[in-house]
Amino acid sequence: MNRLKISLAAVVLLSFTSAFAARVVPSQYATLQEAVSASLSGDTIVIEPGVYGGSGFVDVQVDGITLTILSSAGPDSTVFQLVDANDETALRITDTAGLGQTVVMLEGLQFKNGHKTIICGRRIGLSLKNCEFINCAKGIYDTSYVTEMPNVLGSVDSCYFSQCGVAIDVTANSDWLIRRSVFAYCNWAGMFYTDSGLVITDNVFAFNGEGFYLSHTDSFMFKRNLFIGNNYAIFEDLWTHYVDTECNDFYENQNIFWILPDPVGTNGNFSADPLFCDNTYKYPLVMSTSPLLPANNSCGVNIGNVSVGCICADIDNSGSSPDISDLTYLVDYMFSGGTPPVYINTADLDGIDGVNISDLTFFVDYLFGGGDPPGC
Repeated sequence: MNRLKISLAAVVLLSFTSAFAARVVPSQYATLQEAVSASLSGDTIVIEPGVYGGSGFVDVQVDGITLTILSSAGPDSTVFQLVDANDETALRITDTAGLGQTVVMLEGLQFKNGHKTIICGRRIGLSLKNCEFINCAKGIYDTSYVTEMPNVLGSVDSCYFSQCGVAIDVTANSDWLIRRSVFAYCNWAGMFYTDSGLVITDNVFAFNGEGFYLSHTDSFMFKRNLFIGNNYAIFEDLWTHYVDTECNDFYENQNIFWILPDPVGTNGNFSADPLFCDNTYKYPLVMSTSPLLPANNSCGVNIGNVSVGCICADIDNSGSSPDISDLTYLVDYMFSGGTPPVYINTADLDGIDGVNISDLTFFVDYLFGGGDPPGC
């Protein structure tokens, strides 16, 4: 375990030193596999903007080295396009020698479609930052189910998983840190985990089958997360005995736990509308009155790693307080085919049933009749 931790820290440092090669795809190497095959431990592979797939970009094998793979322009413009019907996998990360010497860091990449997008073998280190997984059957699949330690040492930071079957599927005896990420609209679960002692912090789990599925676990900590619209916020099986929750927002989930008691009202946990600017959740932007912000909750912390991105009733997105221009914008949108608000939830002025005629009536009463201020 210590060897893996040292290697995982080293990959960050080594990728910024000139002593190790930076190999560029596709201008220097035509495919990712060619760049990986040419790499030595400590090298960095830079992926230029483009949509990649097919031979050399699927089922790429990384084994026995420390390697950083990153994009030069971010996940929106650097896409691995897979084909789910062919059960395609982007990366297989293994350590066939069993020495704990395979450590891979991925940053700024998007993976679209595919069956098991990244497959992790035993005794490897994997770190993901600012990556996106869209419409994957399984985004990250950990196959390291063996009894001895260590297996996968994983870190997921500031990533986005959407419309997957299960975003991350992790088996026993692996150690994962999951933080500042969004899991949205996954059919089965945001994450499936079979192990103990994990801390899940500052994430958004939105409209999944299960936000988090726990199996055969004994000790888990969920801190500063938002669970919204899930069938189960956290589903624990009969063999899960203890789950600790602190300063989470559990809002409009059909269930929070399966068996364990409702945590709302204890340890800073609450249930309140997070007041998002829109409903995509890719960039968790909220209104300034959101209970997820430190000034608006009893814990005094940021929940879900959100940022202020809009003002209630600032329908024209001018950044100013609600005024007649916002009313004009709303009327034009509703009755003349005008441009929709940049953040649609800023126009849900009464906070009920989306944007409709009642919001227009509410806004007129507020601006000209001394009515209640918008609540969005």
